[in-house]
Amino acid sequence: MGNSDLGFDIIGDIHGHADQLRALLVGMGYTLHGRGYRHPDRKVLFVGDFIDRGPAINDVLEIVRSMVDANFEGPGTEASSRAFHPGQGKSQA
Repeated sequence: MGNSDLGFDIIGDIHGHADQLRALLVGMGYTLHGRGYRHPDRKVLFVGDFIDRGPAINDVLEIVRSMVDANFEGPGTEASSRAFHPGQGKSQA
């Protein structure tokens, strides 16, 4: 399957919960590859908060970063760290 035929899985607001992220990825058919996970014909789009709280912030960053880096080698991952929160971006004037 070519990259243009990839399906997408959208994962949001991980909040530093690496164990739940690992379980979710495995449950969706991703397999451990290095420090991240891969799927033969799907790609992850991470959105929202990765690390603003939670017990395993460094592990989440390691998983997501490994998956984003793998994108340059084949089917991989995209990540967006921009999330909206009430009050964010408003002028303080």
